[in-house]
Amino acid sequence: MMTSATQSNSGASAYFGFLYAFARPNGVLTAENLRNPAVRDSVKEILKSINRTSESSGWPARPFCQRIR
Repeated sequence: MMTSATQSNSGASAYFGFLYAFARPNGVLTAENLRNPAVRDSVKEILKSINRTSESSGWPARPFCQRIR
């Protein structure tokens, strides 16, 4: 589960983290890294398996916190 990358700072941070992890750049991400079909395909694949919503980042924790209480 994650928040939407277009509507949440934490979702955007996760998206950039995926990009960085799959691109494995030496330093910063570049346009060349982002044009790499392997990077794009990997990010698409992981995002297909994630339930995303525009809500705040607190919502994924709610089900787990309720179980603990």
